[in-house]
Amino acid sequence: MLLAFFVALFCGKMKVKKGKVKIMKNIINRRSIRQYAPESIPFEVAREVIEIASKAPSWKNQQSWHFVLVDDPVIKESLMESVPLGNPGRPALTEAPYVIVVLAEPDQSGELDGKPYYLVDGGIVFSTLMLAATDRNLGTCFIGWFDEATVKKACNVPSSYKVIGLTPLGIPLYLPEEKPRKSFEELTTINAFGKETE
Repeated sequence: MLLAFFVALFCGKMKVKKGKVKIMKNIINRRSIRQYAPESIPFEVAREVIEIASKAPSWKNQQSWHFVLVDDPVIKESLMESVPLGNPGRPALTEAPYVIVVLAEPDQSGELDGKPYYLVDGGIVFSTLMLAATDRNLGTCFIGWFDEATVKKACNVPSSYKVIGLTPLGIPLYLPEEKPRKSFEELTTINAFGKETE
């Protein structure tokens, strides 16, 4: 049924009420936000973003992730210090009202064929989190360049966890233009790698 719905939708055979496919708009409109307005956001809104993110799929439904929601200015400063000066997202960690630290526990997530699934699960949940924030007109920016020991110390993270990444969470100061994206033809082959699309 679900497959038939999307086939009909994309083939233009089904009219969908306004708002029914908002997830697609969120995917298209999401931006990496590195500058934030000074306004605060309610705790309940930040909570909702995390609760929606937690609905993300994970291998064997292990849900090996954990979120640290930070609004303490001292901890936010420490998180900023964990990020090298050359990272353009660094100042946003103290500008935004919240920082979310996304963690995952490798032993809980497991490994298969040499793939550490905590990275897969962590990537999926982080992406879901960013879309949930976009749905509420909030900005995020995945920051993966940091000193993990500093982050773990600042947030008292147990040794069994790894840090997937950090993101500010707040009201964007402005919305950047969309960056160029590769075309379908550049990214896709049919049936086997290297075969051109028609």
